[in-house]
Amino acid sequence: MKKALKVISLALAMVCCAVMFIACVPATPEKAEKKLEKKGYTVVVTEITDAMEAMSDELDGVSYIVYGNKDGAMIYAYYFEKGADARDAYKEMKEEKEEVGDALKDYVIKKSGKVVVVANSKDAWKDFN
Repeated sequence: MKKALKVISLALAMVCCAVMFIACVPATPEKAEKKLEKKGYTVVVTEITDAMEAMSDELDGVSYIVYGNKDGAMIYAYYFEKGADARDAYKEMKEEKEEVGDALKDYVIKKSGKVVVVANSKDAWKDFN
């Protein structure tokens, strides 16, 4: 009985954490733009066209990129058309970060649904999240 209660408690805690994370990441590029502008960022929202996607394999499945910059803090939010594309890109970005090592140690890479966010510091990530 006690073991089952511990397992249920752990599962509920994980669900709560997941819900909190998902609820904080802006669901659309427009919402991301507004949120970052309120925090004082200069923001550029780019819609990825078919021609742009054809020029770069790194843009496969990306529909929008939101870029924010404030006093050296940088945020890139990649909005994907499909969750599977976001998952693959997230995995690839994490692997590249590990390969590069210390030069990117302060960078934060997170995924929420169809959005992958890369921030150059924890503070920048907090501004977006």
